[in-house]
Amino acid sequence: MSKLFGTINRFETTRGYGFLSTAYPGGQMSVFFHITSCQGFLPYPGQHVTFNVGPGRKGPQAIDVCLASSEEIAHNTAVSALAGQQEGGK
Repeated sequence: MSKLFGTINRFETTRGYGFLSTAYPGGQMSVFFHITSCQGFLPYPGQHVTFNVGPGRKGPQAIDVCLASSEEIAHNTAVSALAGQQEGGK
């Protein structure tokens, strides 16, 4: 399974959790994550990440959250731009 791409929206340092957003066909989705799911980095808003989705205590949550590489960011930006052009052409 390939990882999803997203952006950290919010992180509560005192509580150790936050939310990230990811695009899907038809809109955006907000996904909960916990600091223990972050692989070797301290999250802050605006960071681009890759992640998987797994079961959490209160529903789906992001797991295996990693900082996105510059190649992943460039690829996702290009895909998003292409999707926007296709939607505008309808």
